[in-house]
Amino acid sequence: LWDIPKKKIAGTFDFFESIEKYAPLKESFKCSPKDDIALLLYTAGTTGRAKGVMETHFNLVYNSLTHFHASEEVMGGRKEVNYSIMPMFHTAGYLLHTLPTFYVGGTVIPMPLFDLEETFRLIQAYGVNVLFAPPTLFIALMSREDLLHKYDLSTLELTIGCGAPVPPAVQDQWQSLTSIGLTNGWGMTETNSGGSMCIPGSGKEKADSIGYPVYAEMKIVDERGHIVPRNEQGEILFRGLQVAKGYWNKPEETKETFQNDGWLRTGDRGYIDKEDFVYFVDRMKDLIIASGYNIAPVEVENVIYEHPAVAEAAVVGIPHEYRGETVKAFVVLKDKFKGKISEGEIRDFCKNKLATFKVPRIIEFRDTLPKNLVGKVLRRVLREEEMKKAK
Repeated sequence: LWDIPKKKIAGTFDFFESIEKYAPLKESFKCSPKDDIALLLYTAGTTGRAKGVMETHFNLVYNSLTHFHASEEVMGGRKEVNYSIMPMFHTAGYLLHTLPTFYVGGTVIPMPLFDLEETFRLIQAYGVNVLFAPPTLFIALMSREDLLHKYDLSTLELTIGCGAPVPPAVQDQWQSLTSIGLTNGWGMTETNSGGSMCIPGSGKEKADSIGYPVYAEMKIVDERGHIVPRNEQGEILFRGLQVAKGYWNKPEETKETFQNDGWLRTGDRGYIDKEDFVYFVDRMKDLIIASGYNIAPVEVENVIYEHPAVAEAAVVGIPHEYRGETVKAFVVLKDKFKGKISEGEIRDFCKNKLATFKVPRIIEFRDTLPKNLVGKVLRRVLREEEMKKAK
């Protein structure tokens, strides 16, 4: 599993060969932490072409400290043992929770390639107590109840979803099977990972929210940039010292996203309740507009996940000559239910829990869903497939 052969990739440099090739500097290098770039990381590209985000040295130090202190109350001074499934080309590979763990002298177990039973074994062997991972990892762990009983996961104290919202049904199942709380966080490459977190066991949590800002500010605005009332949806804006410098070689997109007053336009739709908890609704580009109604795919997906036969689900809008768009759901069934559940059963299940205009008109069963390298479902790919069919 760990013996991964080195592979030459055109247009890239080997890090270790480069170090051997060049002699160390004879004089110390002067760095401007808030201006000099430490990392150039690319966005997930789930709704469009990926953009290079310029992360400064200050960004990384600031979030290493704030991410640790956000969870310090729960950890109670115990050294972190972090199982790191997120790759190093992704912002979460650094800040959820590798660098914060190093900051306090903890242990990080990097996993270059995911292996289900090896994950169970490592959690037990090293006494892992911190796990940030996309929903797909928790779904994979729960798909093997035999391994859940074989291995001891009792050391886990902090389990938080990242990369995509964890459906409430998945949270409930994880709690039921492991007795460990599973909450949501929210962040972007542009915010250096955790912009907000709902810390399980902190007493300041609502499972369906993305928690509070992590040493930062968040507000919800309408199309004109005006702050909207509590519980009213709009675009999430974020401001804090962890916000990146901008996009690499994209001045126009930098100007549009990174505002002069420090606010970052996230392109995410959400709201804030009366207790200051922030809620993620969906990516604004992913919203489905059917017969004039705005439909958030996440809301529909969350209901589909409640069906006991469903392993994974993704919802997109597809062209419709009358409604403009209509709702289509792509569903992966659990192995024991494959061939036993019909489209009509899923649709009827949704009818009991959703407004009529939100119920998927079309349901397609698949063996897998398209995902990026961190396990996030690519709705964009599904939409592109449907557009090709429409032509």
